[in-house]
Amino acid sequence: MNSFRFSLVILGFALALSFAARAQFSTSEYGTGAFETGSANSFVHGLASYENVPSADLSSTINQLKADCSANIFPEAIFFMDANADGLLECSEVNNTLSWSYGANFNGVSSEQAIFILEHLDACGIVDDACLAGAASAAQNFVSTSLSDAGSSALSNLAQTIDAADTATTAVVDNNLQLFDTNHDGSIENAEIVALLAIDPNITATVIQPAGDPGLFASAYLQELAALGGNPSASEINSAISAGNGWVVNPPQIIAPSSLTLDGAHNTPQTSALIVYDGSCKVRGGSGCSSAQNNVTFAVTVSKGPTSWSASDPDNPFTVDPDGHIVVNTGASGVDDIHDLDAGTYNITVTVTDNNENSYGLAETLNNLTVTVTNEEGCVVNNGISASDFNAGSAGNISGAAVTISGNHNSKDLLFVKGATSRSTANGKSYSNFGYSGITATYSSSSGILRFYGTTSEANWVNIFKKVGFIYNSTGAIGQTNRSLIFSMSNKVPFLHPETGGWHFYEYFPDRKVDFHVVMDDVNDNSYSNPSDIHYLFGLKPYLATITSGAEQLYIQPKIQGQGWIGGCDHLHNSNVRGWCDVADDEFDDNLDRTDGKPFSNSWRGESKWVWVTGPERGTPIGTDNNSGCRTGKNFTPHDGAYENFNRLEPNNCRNEHMLHVYGHGKWNDYKVTDNRIHGYIVEWGGPRNDAIYGQVGGGALDLTEVKTYNVSTEGQFCTHR
Repeated sequence: MNSFRFSLVILGFALALSFAARAQFSTSEYGTGAFETGSANSFVHGLASYENVPSADLSSTINQLKADCSANIFPEAIFFMDANADGLLECSEVNNTLSWSYGANFNGVSSEQAIFILEHLDACGIVDDACLAGAASAAQNFVSTSLSDAGSSALSNLAQTIDAADTATTAVVDNNLQLFDTNHDGSIENAEIVALLAIDPNITATVIQPAGDPGLFASAYLQELAALGGNPSASEINSAISAGNGWVVNPPQIIAPSSLTLDGAHNTPQTSALIVYDGSCKVRGGSGCSSAQNNVTFAVTVSKGPTSWSASDPDNPFTVDPDGHIVVNTGASGVDDIHDLDAGTYNITVTVTDNNENSYGLAETLNNLTVTVTNEEGCVVNNGISASDFNAGSAGNISGAAVTISGNHNSKDLLFVKGATSRSTANGKSYSNFGYSGITATYSSSSGILRFYGTTSEANWVNIFKKVGFIYNSTGAIGQTNRSLIFSMSNKVPFLHPETGGWHFYEYFPDRKVDFHVVMDDVNDNSYSNPSDIHYLFGLKPYLATITSGAEQLYIQPKIQGQGWIGGCDHLHNSNVRGWCDVADDEFDDNLDRTDGKPFSNSWRGESKWVWVTGPERGTPIGTDNNSGCRTGKNFTPHDGAYENFNRLEPNNCRNEHMLHVYGHGKWNDYKVTDNRIHGYIVEWGGPRNDAIYGQVGGGALDLTEVKTYNVSTEGQFCTHR
């Protein structure tokens, strides 16, 4: 280690004192040579004695003295310090020896000074008059003899680089700062700074050394001392230490509730807020703090499964409000409220940083805080569903179910499953983990259907329905506050047909480039009674959809969400077309009596004469077009008030087009049987109530649906989308 650098004036003064003191002592020697011992009245070989002590001997003696300020096994080279020759070296003897040799007046003042003297000598390398004088002066009056040499700028820089931990903080790069490196390891630790100030005999102010972190006040003291400039007086130094004691140097302390749950009813957890202390002041959850102590900031990091958000991520789902509550970050993209967060468990880490002017910027981190989002709104749902509302016959386990918003559906409405884990999708939410193995659900905002997937018993489906809650869109004008929900033991689209009075179900089957006659063969085969068939629904006979009213079209179009074949044809005088449309020659006669086994009239065999060829409407005329060809205006005449929804310029038989198709936006069109632009087809189940072939649903055999109508503005039944 290197020697101290002292001012020339102080050094000269110390050396003058040392030589004057030597001349005053009488001679009375004990021992021989360089290792002579003496008492307070003896002459000590000052310089010769010290300079002949090996560094290793100094180090071993220092280690003994640090234990209890006494050494009973010490090297022979140290014997001259044992002033009373009792074989026990004490700190006071180390102090006295230097006092007698160099006239420094601090006999027995401090045990820490004795250790400091030896460490200083050990650091010199070569013990000469300058080394001894420096040890005497620095130990006697540490601050006044060294601060001027260290300089305000060096002290301030050191203060800025250290932290609150009791670890090495910076390498000694400035020789003027070596005085702080008391263990001579080449780096300065916070605890060394504070300990060195604590042993200075001229500092009477309290130097705080907390047991858990003895260097906690290092930066505070250094910055206050640096502000004094050169040659400070003792009173100025003590004032600086007192000022350092007034700094806010304690890290904040965070106390968290035992558990936090965001249940959707509010943006904040329904438990206590985080409590933050800055020193003795309760910054959050209390009062009476100064403005400086309130100057803390929160940084929140979040993870949920494989997804994580940093504190600086603008889409971080959580933040901390000024009152210490963990709250939803409504500034995140797409997050207006709690319902926009996916349900599930979030792991949150909160770091509180003290930003006061006189502080280290100390921080405290609270790890592994778990926040559970149970669902989007968290209302206690009472939808009135009971087991008596359904009768699925002898179906056993049922595959799939649904809850559908049928009346006044708004695309911002939301159906959710209480207690489920949710995930945002491109068009709504998906749900899982709500207590039934293998059962999942998806909600489509555009269709208003919550579809359940998986197979379980009728009783379990009823219990699952009881978990379904509803959030309605209350933004803007109040508008319609009633909503009708259809609870259904099928995940097909349910519709109570206004003409037949029976329940119908619909499903879109995507099948790109599928031929019309292939679909007719698949849908009209006899396997619909087999549960493994894709067109199976409780043994009901499926058919290509027949849309016979505006209400039916308006209802199913946004819920089907696909374009494809439906069950209409023209050109039935052509044998190929009749075959493609699954119409036989013996099904024609000269009337429209559809109950005689001959549902088709000979008068509707011709080109441009459109007829339903599937389902309970099989044989019913739709209307006539003018067969005008491509790119001409629409000219279609419905038959006897029948419903039609052809698109502009359709039907036009542009390329021998004889099969009926519906676009995704609901308008109809004619296509040829093998048109490769077709993306699928729509299947329908159900017919007139108690119909022997099609209409068992809603009659005596099956009761698969229950309709509940609610005033959604009434709190307690359903919560508002706030």
